[in-house]
Amino acid sequence: MKLHLAAFLFLGVALAVLGAEAGTGPPSTEELISQLNSKHFRAREEAQRELLKREDAAPALRRALKTADAETTRRINTILEEFARRDNRRALERLAAHANKGEVDRAIELLVRRPSWGAEEDAAWQVFSDLGGKLLDAEKKKFGKAEVEKARLPGEPEWERQARLPFRDFGRYKKHSLAAMISVKPSAEDRRAVFAPVWTKDDRAQRWVPPPPATFTARTLVLSRSGVFVIRGHDIYAEGPAGDGLFACTGQFRADGSVHTTGIFTLGPVDVKTLFNSVVVCAGDFTARESMSDCVVVAGGKVTFPKFIVNCTIIAGGSVVIPKKTFPNNVAIKERQAVPLEALGFSPKK
Repeated sequence: MKLHLAAFLFLGVALAVLGAEAGTGPPSTEELISQLNSKHFRAREEAQRELLKREDAAPALRRALKTADAETTRRINTILEEFARRDNRRALERLAAHANKGEVDRAIELLVRRPSWGAEEDAAWQVFSDLGGKLLDAEKKKFGKAEVEKARLPGEPEWERQARLPFRDFGRYKKHSLAAMISVKPSAEDRRAVFAPVWTKDDRAQRWVPPPPATFTARTLVLSRSGVFVIRGHDIYAEGPAGDGLFACTGQFRADGSVHTTGIFTLGPVDVKTLFNSVVVCAGDFTARESMSDCVVVAGGKVTFPKFIVNCTIIAGGSVVIPKKTFPNNVAIKERQAVPLEALGFSPKK
């Protein structure tokens, strides 16, 4: 009897919580939101659990924030944060699926244009670290070399190489290379300067801590000092040297200094002065103006060699242009390739 009574009371509370009477069906989103302010704890908990099942309730929840009390605001924020986490996880699954299928352009677009990855930011970059490693493995299998990852010093252990290279384990690389080194300073409406890792006296005096890798909405990002960068944005221009980093762009990448130990993934062209120990994947043309060594370049368009090139693999969707005064040494060239290295491809140009 007591058991039946307890079950009956629980059923009564549940019906009261959901505001449902016989024949009225499930409670509306607005009714559930109003229950978040109920005097009864169990009613508030049940309403929150039910709202967590309704991701289409997000707009109504955001509207309710404007007039909610402290307790209701806390519960609504908890629900919205969980919705964001789920959305980020789903986006990460899509990102990994694009990369696994070799749809590099779709992967770049998703990575860059998503405003925030939340707690999945590092995991999203890991997808591109894996993609860089996949290219290096394909290069080694096809051409018997992967000069990008060669040791700097005789006897250098593999774990140390991986820790300073962004092509295998992003977490280890980030911990090793990405201390608090990135500063961001707006310079104009359509231009934003990004500089690292030199801090001014004012920075040190104020104990200023630069932000982590981020997405910037400015049309052009200008790297005005040398440093360690992990950046996703539209157009990126490095005025000086840039090394030990990862870049993802929906536009173009240009560097007037040397670029080393870096992964560059872009939907536009790449134009660099010098490049070494790097992986470049671009849907547009690739140009190196002076020298290249120990690199893998996969371009959807035309590739133009620099004056000096050694230990490189060049895979082009278009032609490969070699200036008359260039004497390539240990360079593998494949041009007019629809699927570079059988590892990735680009969507057909419209």
